[in-house]
This record gives sequence, structure tokens and C-alpha cells, in this order.
Amino acid sequence: MKTLMIYGATGYTGRMAAEHAKAAGINLVLAGRSEAPLTELATKLGTGYRVFALDYDEAIDAALSGISVLLNCAGPYLRTAEPLIKAAIRCGVDYLDTAAELDSYRLAEAFDEEAKAAGVMLLPGSGGSVAMLGSLAGHAAQRVADPVQIRIALHVTGSMSRGSVISATENMTADCFRLIGGKLVGRRPEELRDFDFGDGPRSSFPVTLPDLLTMHRATGVPDIETYVHVSGGGFPQGDLATLPDGPTAEQREANRYQASVEVTGADGTIVREVLDTVNGYTFTSMAAPEAARRVLAGERRPGFQTPAGVFGNGFAETIADTRISDATEVPPSDRKYVMTEAVEITTFRLAAGLTMKRFIAANRDIDAWLVDQPGFISRRICQREDGTIVDVLVWASAAAGRKAAAGVVTEIAGSPVHAAIDQSTVDWSVSSVSHALQTGSKRH
Repeated sequence: MKTLMIYGATGYTGRMAAEHAKAAGINLVLAGRSEAPLTELATKLGTGYRVFALDYDEAIDAALSGISVLLNCAGPYLRTAEPLIKAAIRCGVDYLDTAAELDSYRLAEAFDEEAKAAGVMLLPGSGGSVAMLGSLAGHAAQRVADPVQIRIALHVTGSMSRGSVISATENMTADCFRLIGGKLVGRRPEELRDFDFGDGPRSSFPVTLPDLLTMHRATGVPDIETYVHVSGGGFPQGDLATLPDGPTAEQREANRYQASVEVTGADGTIVREVLDTVNGYTFTSMAAPEAARRVLAGERRPGFQTPAGVFGNGFAETIADTRISDATEVPPSDRKYVMTEAVEITTFRLAAGLTMKRFIAANRDIDAWLVDQPGFISRRICQREDGTIVDVLVWASAAAGRKAAAGVVTEIAGSPVHAAIDQSTVDWSVSSVSHALQTGSKRH
């Protein structure tokens, strides 16, 4: 019989995942570094267990003997993902985890070819936001003929587990990214945006979620932005050692999660959808063992995969009472107060020692390329008193602007203009024009 191992089984999420896996009838082995809590949980659930740390490859490989699928619930994944992914590839074991850190997904990308060669699947984010948001984004994207942009936000409510806080603290970074043309590009974290989770607009702040990689991988959409709106307990302060394991069952029951997505097509069509589900910790502890059960049953593909890519866009709706609601599709011809034209604005600082004159000279190939792009209308470049460069382009549509922005980082990646910019200071946006006035216009 095929066997699932849950590593980190005595942690907050791991313990709940083990209980759900056992209830689902999965042949289960618990694992972790500490024998006493493993013995107690294994006795309660009537399962076997294995004790091993991640310091030595030989010990990990021996512990994985007879295991078909490994579910890693032991954070911080900055410490645990790499040794377990390497061991899974060596031992021919499919790897799943519940990571929320971008680095874990970059790691899966790095081992993609090696995993394919070994016939091993790498499925980070088998529970949690990646499974949740991936289903929502994929569901909405399939309603658009040619999706070119995804903006998605997660509404996080209630308190955090101690493990989540520790992982977030260790992985905290000042860098904030979005995906443009399939590439991670820096952005300012203060760029707030409103999302409606079903009860009116909520201000949400941009964050670097791993969904930037997984959604692109599953849908092929080149431009993706991820946001979070937090209500309830927020990020706890003080001594982490004094924090409880995580929210109680009653607290989870009282704090459901929602997500909102906006998908834009190349023709300007916008589709909006909303997901409503159980608390994130409840969702993760149910979704991860369900993903493992399906992998054990043969739903698998070697290499780096995503839950929506393997199980389909309906995966999230198989968990608890999760529901995705379709909002009204908004074709360009029916939009009110929105014109066809769009303005693209990019602000940045020049590379150290570079003058405005030299920067303009570096733009010659960009200018020649721009005038040949469909929908291009005009370009203006100016410099503020503080040295910030403002690059303004007008397009026939937002879709044309986004498509050209993707081309800048792919078709003309070798342009000298890229080296002329301090990439860490770049802020980019493209927005449809709501009102226009020009010489000769009269207001009525």
C-alpha cells in the first residue's frame, strides 16, 4: 500500500493535517525531530512514526524508505524545503508542502528539470493560499479569451499561528514584487488598491506572494499583482515563545477567509470573482492531505507543479464549503466612465553617475521599437527636482500598454536603457483614461 509521510506532524498545521489524513483512510507515517510528541500523536492516531533531523542525507534517505508521498509541514521552509526536496528526488518520492514563502517556490523551479528526470513531482503550496488563490485565478482566467493581467487579493482574518509568525519573521524582506512580462519586477509597498471581498471595497496592500510564480506557471498570464487585506488579530508583537500554537477551533470558525480577483483580457474585458472559504489554517490542514490523497491515487506529473495545474481550477471548491462566485463580466463596450485610451507611467532613479542626456541617448532603440508597437500614441520623459525620472506613454488601450511592457523585458532585453536605470527604484502602472481634455475641446 502506498504511504504518506507528514514531516512536522506535531506542529500546529501538521497535527491537524495528520488528523484529516487519518480520517480520510490514508496509510500514514508521522515524522519530525522530537520523539516524545511524535509518540503521543502516533499513539492517539494509531499510526507509525519516524524520528529524524535534516542534518544528514543518509538519515533522511533511510527515513523515506517505503514512502510514496512526503508532505512537509515543518516551517520555516527556508530551513526544511531544500534538504527534503533533494531527498525526495534522490529517493523517488513526490514532495508536497504548505509553504507560503517565495523562496520555496524558486527552489522548486531550480530543481524542476532534476525532478522531471527522476520522475518526481514537486508540489509546494498543496494547501494554503497557493491552492486557494490558484483555483480562483484559474477559474476567472478561463472566462477571458486572452487574459493578460491578474490582480488578486487575500483577506486574512483572525490570529496567526506561532509557526507562521516565526516563518514570516525569518523571511521578512523589504523587497516587494509583481510580475511583468513573466519577470519579477520591484514595486513600492505603499501602492494600495481596493478589492471587494463581497461586502464593499477594502484597501489592500501589495505583498510578494508565491502565487506570482504559481499563477503564471498555471495560466501563462504575464502580468500578475498580489495583495493582502488584514483584519482581526494582525501581526503579533512581543516574545514569540509566549505565543499560543495557533487560533482555537472556535477562533477559526469565527474568522473565514475571502479572496478577490480581477482578470483583464487583451481586448480590455474584465472579469471579477470572489472566493469565500473557511479559515486559512483549517483550509490548509484539509487541502494538503486531500492533495496528498489524490497524488497517491495517481494524479501527478513529474517536475514543479501547482495544485490548480494538477487537480484543476475546481480544487479549492472540493475543500470544506469553499465557494467561488462569478461577478458580472465587463466588456469594453459596456464600461461606464472608462475611455479606450490608457496612460502608462513609470518612475525610477537613474543608475549612479548617469546623466539625463546619456539616459535619453540610451533610449534610441527603445524609441524606435515603441513607434512600431500596436496602439502606441506618444511618449514623454521628464525629471523631477529630486532627480526622479517620470516616463509617460499613452496607448490606444491598457492591453496594448501591458503587452508592450512585457516586450520591453523580453524582445529588447539587451537595450542599454536597462543598465541605465536603478531597477530597485522602478514603479510602473498602466491605467485606462477616465477623462480627457485637449486643445479645441468644449465642455457641455
